[in-house]
Amino acid sequence: MAVTHKSKLAAVVCAAWLAASTGAWSQESALDHQLLGGWQLSKQAANSGGLGSSAKGMLVFANGSFMLQVINATMKPFAADDWRNATPAESQASGKGSLAYFGTYETGDAGHTLVLHIIRSSYPNWIGTDQEWTASLAGDELTLTDTKDTAETLVWKRLPPVSHGLQLRGGRRVIHF
Repeated sequence: MAVTHKSKLAAVVCAAWLAASTGAWSQESALDHQLLGGWQLSKQAANSGGLGSSAKGMLVFANGSFMLQVINATMKPFAADDWRNATPAESQASGKGSLAYFGTYETGDAGHTLVLHIIRSSYPNWIGTDQEWTASLAGDELTLTDTKDTAETLVWKRLPPVSHGLQLRGGRRVIHF
């Protein structure tokens, strides 16, 4: 009889552990699923790297990978039609007015933390590093706060999925930023 009670107790403990760990796992995968798709920069903290309050950006999550681009929307066009013929001043303004990076990502802390593993970046010092953000999702709004600098906050608005009813121009999706 003692063995039977121990077996039942072990089965109950294992079931409870499995239920608890499955709940945490499903919360993380729920955030993974909710992040999928495209996001448009909605607002940012005042100190967001000198890209200006008019910065525009896009963040895309797909298949465990991400890409992010933020660009100062007030940059002036180059004099030349070919970006390779930019003047040194134009190149410097473009470099300081834009940031792009991509890599893989994972969620943790029961779906409240987003870790970006940067593979390549227009800022080379970030290549091979990780960025950890506190993630808060409310409807179609994703708020990311840098865990090392809580003043650095980016708010993203979900882009609508591509559908036949979406305005297309020349076969391309039109998004108004």
